[in-house]
Amino acid sequence: MQALPNTSEPCRCLNCGTTFTGNYCPRCGQHRKTQRYHLSSILRNLAAAFFNIDHGFRRTAVELVYRPGYLMDDFLRGKRVNYFQPFQTLFVLAALYLMTVQLVDPSALVKKTDKELTTEEWTEMRKELAEKLDQADTDTERQLVEETLSLLDRQVGDQLPTDSIASGQEPPAPFLSKLMRMDRWREYFSRSPYLSRVWGLLENWVKGNKAFRLTVPLFALSSWCVFRRKSIRRRYNLTEHVFIQTFIACQILLLSILAVPVNGEAAVDDLYDVPAICIYLLFCYDHCQLYRISGWKSCRYTLWMFLLSLPILIIGASVIVGIVYLLL
Repeated sequence: MQALPNTSEPCRCLNCGTTFTGNYCPRCGQHRKTQRYHLSSILRNLAAAFFNIDHGFRRTAVELVYRPGYLMDDFLRGKRVNYFQPFQTLFVLAALYLMTVQLVDPSALVKKTDKELTTEEWTEMRKELAEKLDQADTDTERQLVEETLSLLDRQVGDQLPTDSIASGQEPPAPFLSKLMRMDRWREYFSRSPYLSRVWGLLENWVKGNKAFRLTVPLFALSSWCVFRRKSIRRRYNLTEHVFIQTFIACQILLLSILAVPVNGEAAVDDLYDVPAICIYLLFCYDHCQLYRISGWKSCRYTLWMFLLSLPILIIGASVIVGIVYLLL
């Protein structure tokens, strides 16, 4: 929002009655242009009541789309009057995201309490029920087992292919290999209580965490380590990198708000509602503007930042679990 030019015309303050020149009353601070309320005023007051939104939010949201890197640089260098605060922007966009999900895909907000069956559990349970079906002596017992089988197949119907359910065989290799790969990792880490706790903590961090809960501190540390090179003329401290990643998280939420109506569903349990390649290109675009570097250099440094975040995440989980072990 651009500042209004000062005027030499006298004005009488409607609040305290003081006659003054300029844009604000020197006695009470009220603006000289205190207009009557209209329909637009009601909408602005409702938005301010729920989200504390002012004109700076609109400008911040618009500039996050086409000049995000320059916005971050301006904000960190002191030009902050015309922009909304980054953490406030993040909370407002998170609320708007939840409202969008509620309108488009309200079932995504329902917490799923039923545990999904793995391939091995489903196969074993089906074999046991098939044996009981063969050993059934009465029609009532046979009917009960058949209904149990039907209920089990419907429960895993969204996870497993239809032909696998009908034949009682294991699903095709790609689906099976994906599940088995995760099961093998869990089985490997479960051999050690310490590694098992680390694996569980990593799963809890990744699953169901949005950008402002996980990626802001994680990417702030990794980007601070990567962009401290001498070839980067614009350098920021660790705290400033937190603000940078908060602005980028706001961008991601903006994209998610736009992606939910297009996709027709929301990935609330995942990190983002947009593909990972789009997130990577978004980071490259932001870093290119923020650090005034070439596109190739931005892509290379951004890739290093993502790769560095993985060991930082693992080390962080290991340290936290180690501290818990020491305290217990």
